[in-house]
Amino acid sequence: MKRSAFCLFFVLLLVMLVSAGCVGSQTPAQSSKNETPVPVSLTPTAHDTPNLNVPLISVELANIQSPGFTMDPTGITYEFFGKVAITSGTYNSVKVILRYPDGTEYSYDAGGMGGSNATRKDFTLFPDKSYKNQTPAYFIKLDSILYSTVYRYDNGGIMRVANSDNFA
Repeated sequence: MKRSAFCLFFVLLLVMLVSAGCVGSQTPAQSSKNETPVPVSLTPTAHDTPNLNVPLISVELANIQSPGFTMDPTGITYEFFGKVAITSGTYNSVKVILRYPDGTEYSYDAGGMGGSNATRKDFTLFPDKSYKNQTPAYFIKLDSILYSTVYRYDNGGIMRVANSDNFA
């Protein structure tokens, strides 16, 4: 019995000696030499971060539906009329803007649209007759962001569409 107790004690002592080096501080041991420690950079570098080219999805925000410019029956008033519609979002201010090549702008403020407000409103703009043979640029301003529009022919109707990626 004494011999088995001695063997057990010896085995436990060996296990404690072997495992003594495995338990302890996680910091590297200091060298007794005067060596400069190598700095470890924790900031990412260009090769650490993959370059993701994710295309943004273009969303239609609003559109202008109009048959185009006309002269009123008397031939005195030149007008552009139609409907402005919100297709995505809620805005406190929606404006239809025509900008001619000389920088002159005509705008119509439809007010708040979307959400619990109307999503489609009629508008009429009255450019000067001198602009009759000129083509303006069409814009829609949603709150404080100005969007240029793209032309779209849709089942016999002409639309000018403001998409989320068409910042002016």
